[in-house]
Formats: sequence, structure tokens, C-alpha cells
Amino acid sequence: RKAYTEILSHYYPGTALATKAASIRVKINADTTSSVIVKGRSDLKLTILSGSKELALPTTVNDQTVERWRINPQSGDGTLSQIDYRESGVWHRYGATSWSGAAQFEASTLTLIMPDDSGVTYRTALRSAPPSASSTSRDTINVVSLENYTRGVVARESPSSWHAAALRAQAVAARTYGAQALHASGYYDICDTTACQVYGGGIAETGATDAAVSETASKI
Repeated sequence: RKAYTEILSHYYPGTALATKAASIRVKINADTTSSVIVKGRSDLKLTILSGSKELALPTTVNDQTVERWRINPQSGDGTLSQIDYRESGVWHRYGATSWSGAAQFEASTLTLIMPDDSGVTYRTALRSAPPSASSTSRDTINVVSLENYTRGVVARESPSSWHAAALRAQAVAARTYGAQALHASGYYDICDTTACQVYGGGIAETGATDAAVSETASKI
């Protein structure tokens, strides 16, 4: 059996290991709506990137439990966004705050509500991002550390039953692919499908693949 470093040397001859720590912006192609909807939870925060304004979002409004929160294009001017909440199945606007540009929900983990009403777990931040300043549409972006991104990739790109050394090699390859996609321009770095490399967020993580990521931490 080969060590993961030997596997990497075989498939990537002429390379050497280095380290990389970064945040990566992953476009969630499965969310085809212009809304970013998350399940209500404690310690949920909204950050409006322009001006770095932060709002702590409550779990109840008017003594009613908040089921979901939504960043949505503003009615009447889709270039602006607003924040809404849902209780007892009914959506309401939360305050009079509106803004231009991107904003994101933040928590240790968030449940993104997909177009089919299913929930998918992601880590750190889910951003509503207009593709351009004049856009009336929005895309959903998961902003996450390169390490947590790699955790969401490895089990989607290789079976978690593979030998530990093979999973470690896959972790380094996945992290490297993500690292090379990083760029300052644009509103996202990489997508979550086979057009890039498949990323499943927190729901994709397994014990074996998480161990592979941890044991190769930051290596590219």
C-alpha cells in the first residue's frame, strides 16, 4: 500500500506539497431562485457587505416562532434587496431595511431551503449575490473556508469506503483545485457541479473523508 504522498507523486509528477488557507465562494447551482431562504435558528446573523452592516436575527417576532428567513429582491426595484421572515406559513417583511449589492446569512451551520422545499446544510455563510450592479436576479453563494469546502468535496468525488491514503490524496487534489480557482474578480470562485468539482456542503461530509481532510490540513 502506498502513502498518500506517493499517490500524489505518481499522479502529479514534478509537483511539491505547499500549504494554503483561504475563504472560497461556491456558487450553489441547484438553488435556481433569486431568493436565499434559510431555516430559522439561534445565533443567525445577516451581514450586508456594503458598509459591513450586521443584524442579529431573532428566533421569534411578535411572540411567533420564525420558521424561515429570506433575502429577496425588493418589490418594485429588483436592484435592491430586502429581508423577510416567515411565521405560520406567511411571509412578512422584516423592518424597512433595503440595500444594493450582496448580503449573507451567517451561522456555524445553515439549512438552505431549495426550490423543491428540501433543506441542505452548509457551513459559515450563504450569500445572496447579484451578478452585476444592475441585476434584478440573485445567485446563492456559500462562503466557506477552504478546509470546509474540501470536506464537502471529497466524499462527492470519491467513495468514502476508499482506503485512507487514497482519500488523503483526494483531499489534497480537491483542496488544490479549489485553491487554483480563487480570484479577486467576479462574485464567485467556483461552482458545485461537475463543471467544476462536485461539492455537497455539510450534508456530504463523512467520518472517513473528514479524517482525510484533517490529516492533510491546508496541504495543496
